[in-house]
Formats: sequence, C-alpha cells, structure tokens
Amino acid sequence: MFRRRRPTTLRVRRSFARAILGLALALSLFAPGRASADERVRLYTIGPGSYLFSLFGHSVVCVGDRCFDYGVPTHADAVQLVWHALRGTPDFAPIEVTRKEVEDAFGSEGRKVEVQEIPFDEAHRASLLTRLADEVRTRAAYAYNPWYDNCTTHPRDLLDEAAGGALKRIAAVGTPRSFRAIS
Repeated sequence: MFRRRRPTTLRVRRSFARAILGLALALSLFAPGRASADERVRLYTIGPGSYLFSLFGHSVVCVGDRCFDYGVPTHADAVQLVWHALRGTPDFAPIEVTRKEVEDAFGSEGRKVEVQEIPFDEAHRASLLTRLADEVRTRAAYAYNPWYDNCTTHPRDLLDEAAGGALKRIAAVGTPRSFRAIS
C-alpha cells in the first residue's frame, strides 16, 4: 500500500540536501586541486528501509575507502535503545568499515543509495579524517536524538566542523519556505 511521508520529514531532508550542496559549492571555490579517487570525501545518503530503525534513512561519511558509520548502537536490544534515546543516554558509537561493505550492505537491502562528493582540499580532508578516526578509536558514544543528533546529523556536523562552519553560514542565510514567500 502507498505510504505517505510526513511533510516535516521531507522538509528536513530537502534542507539537509540543500546544505550539503551548498557546502560542496562553497568548498569548490577554495579547493585548489582535486583529490585522487582513493582519497576523496564522499557522503553516502541511504534511503529509508523497511524495518523500524531504518524508516528515516541513514548517512555514512567516507574518506577514500575508509567509511565511518554513526548509526551503530552499542547493543541490540530494541526496547533498551528506545529507553536510552528517551533518557539521553549515550548508546550509539561510530565504527569504521570499507566503502565496499557500505555499498554491499545497503544495496543488498534494496535501499536507494546516493553519493555526493565533498570537494575538500587536503587540509580539510586531513582534518576530517583525523576527527573521524579519533572518534572511532575512542568509541565516542553519543546519545541518539531523532531530530538533533543521529546517524545523519552527526556526520553533517563533522563535515561542517572540518569545513570551518561553512554549512552553518549557508543555513544562516536561509531559504524561503514556499513559492508564495518568494513571489
């Protein structure tokens, strides 16, 4: 049966996509050279899945073949996951996987996978990779929040941090909410 998405969710996804596109455009202005294929920064945006914890999609950040996934709970008990999310208890930690593992895992589930290349120069790429690797090494757990800190917002914030706050500056400009607002 046809499942209708909530308008708020679509607005959030569109805003996120606009912000990432804006970041890519802003960074392309000062990225002096292109990285080779094995060191590019990529954002994988994975569409919704069929089970409860995949209904709103997913994101993974890759630097070369090293991918960092922030949607991994520290345990598998669904009731405890929900309880910890409600209480704000850190329950999700990043893991490192290969790009092939990301593509195979989500592709085998039949989920739509979109890949965006983020045109970071060497300094931004190194900064991002260092931060991602440190968070995996220290198992930096975070408290899942469906709106403010999750498997999509956490990587977005790390990309923004590595870009020197370019996403926040773009978001501060704002965009009209409707066609009527711009006419």
